[in-house]
Amino acid sequence: MEELSEQQREILLFVHQSQHEESLQHRRSILNAFGLSMTGLMAIMAGAIAIGHMSVNLKNAVLIAIVVVWVSVIAFIRQERQKSEEAMEIPRSIEEPLK
Repeated sequence: MEELSEQQREILLFVHQSQHEESLQHRRSILNAFGLSMTGLMAIMAGAIAIGHMSVNLKNAVLIAIVVVWVSVIAFIRQERQKSEEAMEIPRSIEEPLK
């Protein structure tokens, strides 16, 4: 492998750091969205279960809707996590020439 010039190393290092920070921020955003959505869904579910004057059919409909939203959120989080992993391949590929 040919040796990199100092300027090329600095550019690669800058791109590496930028991509790495962006990927970490994306992962934090995923975690925050997941945490907030799960907290909200649990609060709605607790409210639907706790209300005594709601009909059983309505409670069941609310619980089914919550489960559907929960599964959708999980699928979305997995998809975003996969995209984040793909984005992390850029800094990983840059790390090799920097060693």
